Amino acid sequence: MKLLSLELKNWKSFRKRVQVSFSPSINLIYGPNETG
Repeated sequence: MKLLSLELKNWKSFRKRVQVSFSPSINLIYGPNETG
């Protein structure tokens, strides 16, 4: 599976719609557990 983008809305701290597009190379999402 290849993810091209991610859309969040009304989830934890993302009340408004936020779309994150990923690059074709390596992507890293980092943060402590349960920070949202």
